[in-house]
Amino acid sequence: EMSTPITNAFMRHISFIAHAYIHEDPANRRDTIPVDLARIWHRVSKLVGRPPVLSYKSYALDNWQLIRGSEPVALGNIGLLNNFYGGLDEEWFVLVHIDIEAKAAPIVKIVPESQQAVLDNDLEKLEKCLEVILSAQTEMLATLKRMPENCDPYIYFNRVRPFIHGWERRPIIYEGVEEYGGQLQRFRGETGAQSSIVPTLDALLGIYHVPNEMTKY
Repeated sequence: EMSTPITNAFMRHISFIAHAYIHEDPANRRDTIPVDLARIWHRVSKLVGRPPVLSYKSYALDNWQLIRGSEPVALGNIGLLNNFYGGLDEEWFVLVHIDIEAKAAPIVKIVPESQQAVLDNDLEKLEKCLEVILSAQTEMLATLKRMPENCDPYIYFNRVRPFIHGWERRPIIYEGVEEYGGQLQRFRGETGAQSSIVPTLDALLGIYHVPNEMTKY
């Protein structure tokens, strides 16, 4: 794996191109990626350690920029790099996720300290760590509740969502990719469920889920 800002950016660009090709006409979705596109997409996917499909990392985590560099990552100070149709609904949908990821940073930073507090049986320190987690989650939820401000469910479902679907249920062929041998491939498309925030919290707090489609994913 050779994941770098350059390879991640290239993966983002080519993933948008490929999904635009596949989903250009939602009523007549294509089932084959042409050889020139398929081979380079597959090669770059190997470098970044992800399958050749538009992922949450390409669609969101690697797809934003600060507007004013001296200010923090937050709604109002971030913008998209790539989109499909454009428009505020698509932009806002992704940027809400970025804001949530930024607000989750204190949780990630507090993980080692909270684990050490458990090992040391330091209840006072553990309580402070849990307060940090609670505060971060409260801010994350507040951001999530802002989604309807600029993202209409109808516009999102009918204009934005079709382009980010993968092909888990309706597989496609990647022409000329030797590893796949001309066989149909199934990859799940982009979703916020690919964020590492919830699995991190589950692991930290010892929360286990009954196996289902989402836990498998």
